[in-house]
Amino acid sequence: MGPTQNTSHHQSHSSQLMSNSVDWADLPPELLQTIAANLQTLADYIRFRAVCQNWRLAAPITPRQLPREFPWLMLPLSRSSNRRGFFNPLTGNLHRLTLPEASQSRRTAG
Repeated sequence: MGPTQNTSHHQSHSSQLMSNSVDWADLPPELLQTIAANLQTLADYIRFRAVCQNWRLAAPITPRQLPREFPWLMLPLSRSSNRRGFFNPLTGNLHRLTLPEASQSRRTAG
């Protein structure tokens, strides 16, 4: 196949792919509602609603039923710092934040 034939073959293949592509924002509401109903964490639910307006409209503001999550644990990262770690036992992730009101003389519980 010569260079001209290869280019036209590539263009027709690209055109075919474009005609078969779907805009994620245009997925049917019933499908979006099914997906939203099967999300397992609040974080995933929030991310789902943040995709676009159609996805947000397909899922109610408050999820009907999500499994209960373990509470996050707040951990001091060092004795002299106002930085704290928030550990999510479900995912194993540790999120680090600076809390100006945190000091050595205060204890936090809850």
